[in-house]
Parts: sequence; structure tokens; C-alpha cells
Amino acid sequence: MNEKMDLSDFSMLDLFSLEVETQGEVLNDRLNALEQFSYRSFNLSDRLYREVIGTHMRPFEEGVSSFPRMVRDLARQLKKRVKLEIIGKLTMVDRDILRKLEAPLTQILRNSIDHGIEFPDERVAKGKPPEGTIHLEATHRFGMLSITISDDGKGIILDNLRESIVTKGLVTEEMSQQLNEAELMEFIFLPNFSTANQVTEISGRGVGLNIAKTMVQEVGVIFRLFLNLDRA
Repeated sequence: MNEKMDLSDFSMLDLFSLEVETQGEVLNDRLNALEQFSYRSFNLSDRLYREVIGTHMRPFEEGVSSFPRMVRDLARQLKKRVKLEIIGKLTMVDRDILRKLEAPLTQILRNSIDHGIEFPDERVAKGKPPEGTIHLEATHRFGMLSITISDDGKGIILDNLRESIVTKGLVTEEMSQQLNEAELMEFIFLPNFSTANQVTEISGRGVGLNIAKTMVQEVGVIFRLFLNLDRA
């Protein structure tokens, strides 16, 4: 038989236990509500962040779409055969940075075609295909944008560079012999320095790489030059 129970049937400890359980349920409900609110807020913030970033980011290919034709035209003008391969076309890049990098990248490509890639007969004599190749690659590494330009040309002959430095009176013959590869390469970026034998509308004025390095550094880019024999 069931008997009706009133508060007098509970001890103070029982009442305290019931109150704690009730408060615990309320607290748990509020924690769940807070977690749901936090989750929705995170999703909203993440979506807004992606939308804002999306309006400022553009595929790499949008900023370099004119490069293949420029390479073909300049190669034809110099009587060379050169193809440009762009890797990472869909790599997202800040549109302002992409716009500011167009000019220095153009300078570097022109330098590669003029100074790096050999004439077809020279390439064939070295066992290379008559057509030179320039790779332009954009990728994200460790949260940073990395842009690499490489070619299968002759590279920079350090002995010729050392001789040019001495001839221009920048260092003595003895001092030039003490310079390592990295130190020699730094001279390439000096204003008015060029290894070209004659001045043309394309090269020889010593402004290309100097301007390129200055412009990329203005947007916070680290500029590095690596050299392998018969590959720059």
C-alpha cells in the first residue's frame, strides 16, 4: 500500500541531497547550453573569417596569367626556345601581395630568359633539349607563402662573376678569392651591377634583380638565391 509522503518523512540530509541533485541538473543544462552557444559562435566566427579572407585571397594563376605569353615573346625576340611551367596555380595568395609581386617576378623571369637559358644549339651541344624550361611554383609551407623560380639553364658561373666584380673595382683580386658562393652572389643585387657584356633594352643596366629584391622586401618577403651548376 502506498502512503502519501510529506517533507516530514525526509531528514535534513535527504533534503540537502535532493537540492544538490536539482542544482546539479540545472548547472548541467546551463553548461550544455553554453557549449552549444560556444559551438555556434565558433562556427559563425570561422565562417565570417573565411568569407573575409576569401574576399582578399586570389588563386596564384590570376596574378601570373600574362607570364606565359611574356616568356614566349621575349624568348622569340632573343632567338631562344623557352617554356614556362606554372605549378600551384590554385594556391591562394593575398590579392595585394599578388599585385605587388607581379613586377619583381617579371624581372626575375626576364633575367632567367636572357642570362640563364642558353641558345638552342648551345643546349644541344651540352646534351640538353633545345627548349629551355622555367618553373614558377607557388605553395604554402609552414603557414607561409613560398614562390620559387628555377630554370634548367647554365646558371651563374662563379669565376665569371668573380672576374666581373674585380673588373668593376668592387674588390681586389686577392679579396675576391676569399669570397664564398653566398658572398659572391650578393653582388648580383647591387645597383648598377650587371654581368652582361653589352647594354640592351633587356639587360645590361644592372637594375633588374636589384629592383626585384627591393620590391619583394618591401612587402615583407625573404629573397633567396640558390645556385647549382647548369641550373639556377
